[in-house]
Amino acid sequence: MKKNILVVTLIIFSSLTIMAQKQNNENPLLQKWNTPHNTPPFDKIKNEHYSPAFDVAFAENKKEVDAICNNRARPDFENTIEALEQSGELLNKISGIFYNLMECESSDELQNIAFEIMPKMT
Repeated sequence: MKKNILVVTLIIFSSLTIMAQKQNNENPLLQKWNTPHNTPPFDKIKNEHYSPAFDVAFAENKKEVDAICNNRARPDFENTIEALEQSGELLNKISGIFYNLMECESSDELQNIAFEIMPKMT
């Protein structure tokens, strides 16, 4: 019985992982931009892309900060301050697009997304 539960759990987890990866691959905020001057592909970005992209960016940023905190080397400017400064690249990219759009073309839907992500950003 326990073996069956474990197998079902692994299948469900694998399916969810594959679905999340597919969503990430289709999300223009999480892809490399093949645009002139590496500008955001605004024509492909939809409001429903923001929340999943922020979730990925928050998780990635947490891993980066955890790696800095768990570094066993003696803390110094390079492995602490510079590493922290360089962390959060994806989060900065996504939040820059989102908040600039909020300033110039806000909507109820974008404000609801902002309300959802603000506590996480804090």
